[in-house]
Amino acid sequence: MRDMYVAIPGKDSNRLNVAYSSGGPQLAVKTIEANFGVDIDRFVLIDYSSFSQIVDKLGGVDMTITQGEANLINRYSGDSKRNLKEGTFLLTGKQALYYSRIRAIGNDFERTERQRKVFSSLINKFKTANIGTINQALYDVLPLVGTNMTKNEILDMAANSLTYLNYPISQSRIPGDDAYVSDKVSIGGVGASVLIPNLDKCRDSVATFIYEDDIPTGEYND
Repeated sequence: MRDMYVAIPGKDSNRLNVAYSSGGPQLAVKTIEANFGVDIDRFVLIDYSSFSQIVDKLGGVDMTITQGEANLINRYSGDSKRNLKEGTFLLTGKQALYYSRIRAIGNDFERTERQRKVFSSLINKFKTANIGTINQALYDVLPLVGTNMTKNEILDMAANSLTYLNYPISQSRIPGDDAYVSDKVSIGGVGASVLIPNLDKCRDSVATFIYEDDIPTGEYND
């Protein structure tokens, strides 16, 4: 969660999203590693404009939405198609982006859940695709993202994509319901509402989610 109050290497403690805004993906990665006991080798960066373009290039995304969500998307997404209502619809890039960012309904936990639903739906869409369709999607999408993956790594993943897509989708949220408290802290002399994570519980949760019953020993789970 972006509002977790964490130690940012080389800077004062702050919300997690400040690590990215002040040091890009590299500092965001270092901050996650330092606080949550994970070793992150690779990342993919998608900005707002790229998000919409990617969804459109992949043919839209099927989402089940509430009437309240539909009303907001119709009014604020900036898409000319404004006839959404409660039910399952193929959302355009602009609609999917606004759906992922809705703040007027629920809280930030629900907002991030919407984001995970969008990514899960996109993955499910390609579970029945052939390698030609996947390669074309890769060709269309790669220019729109930033990553520190090498070309060979990307090509290797693409070659094995049909196998990877058969795996079930699992997701997790950090912090879990019992691994934080809401509080106010002073940031730059201004009171700010934050989530104070229980780092021990969060680290255990991350390790269990990734490794299940085969958690390695060493630096990152001391």
